[in-house]
Amino acid sequence: FHPVTVGQSSFLEFTIRNTGTTSANVGSIGISTPSGASAAVFRLVDPPALPLTLQPEQSVTFSIRFTPATIGQATASLFVDALSFTLSGFGTDPPALPAYRFTGASGTVEPFDQPAIGLTLSSPYPLPLRGTLTLTVDSDLPSTDPAVQFAFGGRQATFTIPANSVQAIFQNASTNLRLQTGTVAGTITITPAFTLETGLDLTPKSPEALRLQVPKQAPRLFSAQVASQSAAGFVLVVTGYSTTRSLGKLDITFTAAPDVQFPNAKLTINLDSEASLWFKSPASQSYGGQFSVSVPFTLRTEGSLPTSPLEKLESLSVTATNEVGTSNAVSARIR
Repeated sequence: FHPVTVGQSSFLEFTIRNTGTTSANVGSIGISTPSGASAAVFRLVDPPALPLTLQPEQSVTFSIRFTPATIGQATASLFVDALSFTLSGFGTDPPALPAYRFTGASGTVEPFDQPAIGLTLSSPYPLPLRGTLTLTVDSDLPSTDPAVQFAFGGRQATFTIPANSVQAIFQNASTNLRLQTGTVAGTITITPAFTLETGLDLTPKSPEALRLQVPKQAPRLFSAQVASQSAAGFVLVVTGYSTTRSLGKLDITFTAAPDVQFPNAKLTINLDSEASLWFKSPASQSYGGQFSVSVPFTLRTEGSLPTSPLEKLESLSVTATNEVGTSNAVSARIR
């Protein structure tokens, strides 16, 4: 075969002719490749149905396709029954991979979010490409969030770029790929790798990566719920996340019934030691920066009161702090 660019194909015709005076039979036609070589380098195209009988001066023709998978010499053997023919071809360098860029999310991203990214070549590439995006996470905190991954699950995602095209198409048949940013401050790095369909690696020696920064922020509260109510009290359950994997305090402000004098409606609870124990525990690792705080309240009265003291509390509002600042406020009805 003439030299062929890796990923492209060349064809030669092969003819079997009966030059004798009686019929001839052909029982097998096949290609044998050396151990370790790609079976797709040399292939029969539209071979005849076997077994084949050729009458005198009758012939049959089929094609052999050469598609080099790597640069350099490739050989194989074509067998027609007991006869062997050497096939030889040379693969030449494919075109250089064009520059590429990431689209969509960039720079600083919000925690607990699912931003979308894309990948685009600067110019069309003449051969079909396959690729992989690999996600890694770094943080100056003792642990990272295992929830940081692609929306399909895992920290690798595959894509294809059709020949003469520029846009990467991901495994959901979309040009966009979403990822989970998690709830811990750190840097998310996404690095691409490119190959031809033959497997030849086209990835640059120092591939350009996308880096997304999840910042350290004040805590974010999801909800506050009043649970396990009784005449003597209740339990307050507060859920949220802290990207610093730390908490300072909870500030709880109560709203009482209009006929109640409430001289000290605000309560501050120090959570530093409890939060430190939680975020340092192995049990917390799978939750990233997420937390749930349960605070039991016991109510008592001095003197006679015709109703439960719980009947005199209407609602409460909660905020949490860490070293960065104070969270959003969430509220819960008590009655």
